[in-house]
Amino acid sequence: MFNLHNADRQRNSRNLFGRLLVLAVAVGGLLMPLGTQIARAQECRNSTDLTIQQVLSSATIIKRGDRVYDIRLRLNTGRHAMNCSFDICPDNADRYIFRPTQSSNIEEATPSGGCFDTTFTVVAVNRFDDVVFGFRVKYQQDFFTSAQPDPRRTRAQLPFGQANLVEGVTIDLTEELVTLSDG
Repeated sequence: MFNLHNADRQRNSRNLFGRLLVLAVAVGGLLMPLGTQIARAQECRNSTDLTIQQVLSSATIIKRGDRVYDIRLRLNTGRHAMNCSFDICPDNADRYIFRPTQSSNIEEATPSGGCFDTTFTVVAVNRFDDVVFGFRVKYQQDFFTSAQPDPRRTRAQLPFGQANLVEGVTIDLTEELVTLSDG
């Protein structure tokens, strides 16, 4: 009886191992297409050769309170477009994205607004230090001049000194934008 019990146990262990192997192969098969989709999404959207000033028509800032600023980014709609209703590139929609790794002295950055222009409400960590707001833009390059979708991306920074801003006054900082390599 003891040997029979061990034999049943070994058979159940083999069955369980077999089921786990089949499950692992099935899950691996499901994950492969996801990885392929991610790679396709990255390949679909190339970096642009344009400067950030050629991509955006303006970047403005307004001080809303102690350490609180609204940064408004507007796409150059004379040339470019953003398609926010669906993804031309899978899982890679046109939009503005806050980049904490390219930013400094920012506690929080919350986006709001429309597709072609977005406002980020930014809260600085320290009111005495300068702020660097890093972001990425995903858009359709030269759509209004070519009428062809051309998904592109670029990264940039907007540095500003908090001491220079007056509450309630909008300042155009487009010329202060810094284009980053998107390698």
